[in-house]
Amino acid sequence: MKDKLIHVEDRNYDEGEIDLMDILDTVLKNKIIIIITTLVVTLITFTGGYIYNKINRTTSIILSFEYPELELGKNPDGSIFMYNNIVSLKTMTNIYNKYRDKLNKDEILDEFRNRIRIEPIIPKTTQIMIDKALDRGEKLNYTSTNYKIVLNFENKELLNDLANETINEFIGKYKPESKMVALNEKIYTLDYNDSYIFIKNKIKEIEEIIELYSNVNYNSQKLGYSFSTLLDKIQSIKNVYLQDYYSYYNENNFTKDRNMRITRINSEITLLTLENESFLRTTSKLKEMLKELKPETTQVLVSSIENKNINFENKDKYYDELVNKYLELNEKFEENILRIKLLEFNKEGLISPNENQKQELETKLKKVFVSINEVVEELNILIKEYSDIKYSGIINLLSTAEVNTKGKPLALFLGIGVILGSISGLILAFFKEFYENYKKSRIKIKEE
Repeated sequence: MKDKLIHVEDRNYDEGEIDLMDILDTVLKNKIIIIITTLVVTLITFTGGYIYNKINRTTSIILSFEYPELELGKNPDGSIFMYNNIVSLKTMTNIYNKYRDKLNKDEILDEFRNRIRIEPIIPKTTQIMIDKALDRGEKLNYTSTNYKIVLNFENKELLNDLANETINEFIGKYKPESKMVALNEKIYTLDYNDSYIFIKNKIKEIEEIIELYSNVNYNSQKLGYSFSTLLDKIQSIKNVYLQDYYSYYNENNFTKDRNMRITRINSEITLLTLENESFLRTTSKLKEMLKELKPETTQVLVSSIENKNINFENKDKYYDELVNKYLELNEKFEENILRIKLLEFNKEGLISPNENQKQELETKLKKVFVSINEVVEELNILIKEYSDIKYSGIINLLSTAEVNTKGKPLALFLGIGVILGSISGLILAFFKEFYENYKKSRIKIKEE
């Protein structure tokens, strides 16, 4: 009995060995089919994966903003910062026109705009704080400093141009471009008093520009001066050179054209006279209004234009305003009277300077002219240097354009292709073998 069992086991072993040999023989016999099938399936899978990845490719670039107002959610000029407007319509239009031939043939501007999105980059710790605040029913305001511009297609060159133009436009929009205009040499053709007034206004304009930077403690190491240095310099010019020029022509009552000067003085006297007449009519009405208030307690003694005295009651705010207005008009009236007298006096003493005096006046004026233009040039250079340093870093490229994909690595598609191809090849080989055996068995049955 035992020998019989051993004989059965040996027979099963031989049959199993024969089956494995048959499988190996089938594989070797159909190796060409298996290899071709594997290569075809692998190629199809790899190509499909490549196309899938290409369709799902995006191009991205990161912009970084650095300026104090951003913490409050504002632009450098104080307006509301909206990250969706980082890339302006103007920039998108320019890039669209530049790369139109490289885009889809029938793609319009609106479609191109929809293929661009801007995503704020929020740190994980900040996002956790925001989520916790929302869970508590609170609202936490946060303005990101970094933003990713994403194209839903692959084009690094286009995105780099888009980002650079966005940076240039942002800096150009918010960077101040205040540039002073120098004095023109036509100043020498004006009458002495007119040139003085013109220069005085120019100095006031320069002082106002410098005052805008009064809180800026900026000292240029390259230039060797600061805004406060220029302010001291322009005030020195005003108090020394300009005052010297004014004193010389004013004390001597010089003019280049006596008749023209007299005409202008008469015109100014006429305007002052008309203004005083208007003051008289207005103060007369104010006086009547003040009388109607019938003061009872506090009284103020005011000298009127007509040299009459009137009592005022400091009764309420409206009454106080009337009193102040009345006093103000009286003061202006008296000032105009003095100005008219001074103009009349100057008109009578106007003279034209001789050649030596003209030369002296021109020398003094030239000193003022040259000094002011030097300050203007230095101020423009300093403003530009300061603006370049302060505003050049308000927006920067944090990374260059890079291509991303939502798909899988091509090596994965290659591996899957090899596996699927091998399995498909084996299945095809065994099916072929089965079919051939089936045909042989059918033929054998018919022969028997």
